[in-house]
Amino acid sequence: MTLREDKQRKPQMEQMREREQQWLDRTVAWIDRLLEELRAGIRQRLESDRDLITRIHDDGLLGRDNALAELANLNQELDSNQSLYSHAVVEERRLLRVRPSPYFGRFRFRYDDGGDSEDIVIGLLSLMDLDNGVEYVIDWRSPIASVYYDYETGPAAYEAPGGRISGQVESRWQIVIRDARVRLLFETGQEVHDEILQDVLSHPVSERMRAIVATMQREQNRLVRVSPQRSLLVQGVAGSGKTAIALHRAAYLLYRQPGMTAADILMLTPNEELADYIAQVLPDLGEEPLDSLTWTGLLQAELATREGHFADMAIARAPRAKRELASSFAFLTSLGEYAAVLPERACRLRDLGGRGWQLARADLERFFYDNYAALPPLLRNRAMLDNVLDLLRAQGAAIRRVRPEVERELAAINQISRLSELLLDFTRWYAAEHPGEAYPLSGDAIYRDLAVAEIGPDADPGADTDPDPDPRPERHAPVPGVLEGRLRAALLQPDGSVRVDLATESERLQGYDEVDLAVLCWLKLAAYGPGYERTVSHLIIDEMQDLPLVAHDCLARLFPVPRTILGDINQALAHSPDADWLRQLAAIHAQTGPVDCTELLRSYRSTYEITRFGTAILSLEGVEAIRRHGEPVRIFYAKSPTDRRLAADRLVRRAQAAGRRVARLVVGRDAGTAERIATREGGLPLESSKGLEYDEVVLTHLPVSVPGDAAETRRRLRRLYVGATRALHRLSIVCSEKQLALLPAQLTDDGERLYELVDLADLADLPAAVEET
Repeated sequence: MTLREDKQRKPQMEQMREREQQWLDRTVAWIDRLLEELRAGIRQRLESDRDLITRIHDDGLLGRDNALAELANLNQELDSNQSLYSHAVVEERRLLRVRPSPYFGRFRFRYDDGGDSEDIVIGLLSLMDLDNGVEYVIDWRSPIASVYYDYETGPAAYEAPGGRISGQVESRWQIVIRDARVRLLFETGQEVHDEILQDVLSHPVSERMRAIVATMQREQNRLVRVSPQRSLLVQGVAGSGKTAIALHRAAYLLYRQPGMTAADILMLTPNEELADYIAQVLPDLGEEPLDSLTWTGLLQAELATREGHFADMAIARAPRAKRELASSFAFLTSLGEYAAVLPERACRLRDLGGRGWQLARADLERFFYDNYAALPPLLRNRAMLDNVLDLLRAQGAAIRRVRPEVERELAAINQISRLSELLLDFTRWYAAEHPGEAYPLSGDAIYRDLAVAEIGPDADPGADTDPDPDPRPERHAPVPGVLEGRLRAALLQPDGSVRVDLATESERLQGYDEVDLAVLCWLKLAAYGPGYERTVSHLIIDEMQDLPLVAHDCLARLFPVPRTILGDINQALAHSPDADWLRQLAAIHAQTGPVDCTELLRSYRSTYEITRFGTAILSLEGVEAIRRHGEPVRIFYAKSPTDRRLAADRLVRRAQAAGRRVARLVVGRDAGTAERIATREGGLPLESSKGLEYDEVVLTHLPVSVPGDAAETRRRLRRLYVGATRALHRLSIVCSEKQLALLPAQLTDDGERLYELVDLADLADLPAAVEET
């Protein structure tokens, strides 16, 4: 554009801005009128409720038998008023949320079937004056709104309930509105204008998520609008908008499916911090908040349907080797093989009988394997009771007299009665089927659980005990080898008395780790079936790479509904995914129906400099960084731990003084190391930052590379990648010279500088020098 053209265009843009402000003023004025009507209706219903309650008490209706019909009518009117009042309050809250920024875009659309062009204004909610036939704003989830996201100027089409509608996009505008004033206005044929994206990313996190709907890209919009009947699996690089897609998809599903509420959607997250953040986002999109749980919390809730103490159990972090095992498809296959033999291992069918009744084993097998084969094996004995009683009745048995004994004998069919016994039986089977291998039980947790079950929490520690830890040989097979020794040690003191600490509830509630939890839940589902009763219509799994495959399979079995699964295998901290991991994950979730898989390679979150640095850490190919430039990545290095700690302190204080949301992330070589350092020196362990983002990030305690061990070095690089990509605008790394070796080369092949180095040893006054940088 020439200087003359630019001068001519400026008055046109000012006129457009004035016209846009006029439309905005009309829209806000209509919202204010609607708010006043709602508030008047709320006041009227509250006054009506007070009058009804006064009438009930003043007329003495509560104490009069002949007033029951009148009282029922008044209560029905109260209920109706309450429903209308609640609806009005929700609507008022929604309007107040959108009033400062009722819309974010518009396009002019001319239909191919003739007629005049039409201006379509896009916002978070539909705002329509039905009395005057004015449509101020159209909901971004409506069919025609998809044109705004999917097309530039030129031919366009969208799928309406009545079929495909085509036309021409004559113009397309992106608008930034703050406090009911037009701040930015762009006519653009591009998907998103960089200046608008810069404006969005410069605001606090909560406002950014609300504004993502205004800058949502074509590929993101396509994923949000995938059919509600299909599942979606998204592998996306850091900053590609995965969590935003999940939440906007939830809002879209609520719009598309009448009758669905936010309570019908469950979102699983890796940590409580992300769950808390997500809980605040959906209201900003005009919907009620989603319920979100950690995946460990959900599995604990499922186990608690069988044994309540799992609800409050402290779950430990599993060793890496154990997490790798639980994330392998081979181990999941082994669980399936065990489930196939579980009926024979867990249930002992034999001839039963007593005084006045006999039951042949063949009849039990017929009931068990034919009549009730669809039931989980450890529930079949209860279901068989009616068949058994009918058979005995036909034999002439006195049912009322023999029934209690029959019930006891049927209950004794099950050789496993506790979840800990189930896990122990799987452990024995696994060791037998995989010579030289063993499922690594965590500590003495299972033995404590069994010990409390055998002895009881109120056992007398001085009482004589049977030294045999398995007093019911028909219910427990002998515990082999080292397992038997550990169980004895968990049960008994050297003198044969019961250990006092095992007779307490607190000991019983500790010791299982996250992998035990997933395996135990899988076994529980195989043995008893699901017990979690909450109705879920759609499941969202965020940070999918942090769940072992066993946990994913549990979720597929618990919730046979469409789902949205999102994550980035490059950010896997709990295990090292192999090349086939995503395909295996898709196959697991395909048990519930078709799964659409896609990959996102464009990052929108961080500045160009930070994204390029993060991409170089793992040598990722095909990643596209938006051209939103910021400060260079800075590496502060020194030999002295004291200097490094002072530098990190100073960087954090500087960011806080500037009003930036800053995180001091401890990377560490593993989760345990990071947590110990963070507890000792301050900061946030890396795992707690998963899924979150900050204006500024200061990384400390980098791991070092491991010569000769490419897999371990790659795992440590993933930790660095996760930490670096939490930063939106500024990234600083404080490290030693030895830790510098883990970083990518300072210069790329094309000569681009990835970061700046600052040697703290050359600085006389550390705090002042860091401030100057």
